[in-house]
Amino acid sequence: MKISDISFKEPVLMGIIVSAVLLLLISSFSISSGAESTLSIVAYNFVFNIPSFIVMGYVDYKIVRSGWMRRSLVADLAVTSVIATIFVIIISLLIHAVSGREMYLARNIICGILINIFIVIILEIFLHIKQKSEDEQRLAILEKEKALYQYNALKNQINPHFLFNSLNVLASLAYADADKANLFTKKLSDVYRYLLTTSDRTSVPLTDELQFVASFLYLERIRFGDSLRTEIINSTADGSQQIVPVAIQMLCENAIKHNICTATRPLRIKIECGDSQVTVTNNLQLRPTVQSNGMGLNNLRQQYRLQGKDITVTNDGTSFSVTVPYLEQAH
Repeated sequence: MKISDISFKEPVLMGIIVSAVLLLLISSFSISSGAESTLSIVAYNFVFNIPSFIVMGYVDYKIVRSGWMRRSLVADLAVTSVIATIFVIIISLLIHAVSGREMYLARNIICGILINIFIVIILEIFLHIKQKSEDEQRLAILEKEKALYQYNALKNQINPHFLFNSLNVLASLAYADADKANLFTKKLSDVYRYLLTTSDRTSVPLTDELQFVASFLYLERIRFGDSLRTEIINSTADGSQQIVPVAIQMLCENAIKHNICTATRPLRIKIECGDSQVTVTNNLQLRPTVQSNGMGLNNLRQQYRLQGKDITVTNDGTSFSVTVPYLEQAH
């Protein structure tokens, strides 16, 4: 059974810890009571000290759970032992002041520190297991989202409609312009080669992505002619920045898919590469027959969130733009 199959609820965790502490208390008091101890004395001491050690366990739990010591066992033990010592001294002084009973301060401190060490070790073990379980579940979710994005990216980019339209254009070019047909074939080959070689990568250099987008837009401009007007502005980026594969191309394809693209109403797509991000903008003239479910943008957003980033979508009624940030440099 995997750790991720086990659900550790915090109340259950605390119950296990408290139970373990109670068992340790029995042994500790039996040993510390010495030869004069009887079962009734041990039981009395045991019940009398339960509230104190529950408080100690709760404080230990809060300290270890907070992670403010960066989950260092030595640091947790040192801090909690100091707190436990102070706590035992205060309780011992209070009991002595109220009842006049002998304090046995050294014995009580040693007993308190031992119990504190036991509590902290149990806490560290169970919180480590709990954290590992959560990490496994989070990783499984991220891997699932990554796989979904890659599947949809390939499904959307390498689709029968795009290939069908491209082959129709190629067939017409073969009779009208052999040179342009050869160039079209090369660009189409470049597009599919890039898609296939980046399908298992999480980031690519901006230069590679822009070359791919340029090939893709060339194919689309041959298909739509002057109805599609594109512009790539790359004045500040040096090309080494990393970006999610096919991100820019997907935004361009979405613009073509969802907007009217005719000679009287040309579609304009502008790609601006800045210092920290790329923005793809198009004029908004939606096709009435195309329904948008936002899956493409949602998949892109999830892919960026896998790497701790997010995208920005802006719709002012006349233009639509999406900004995608650069990723950390690949190592």
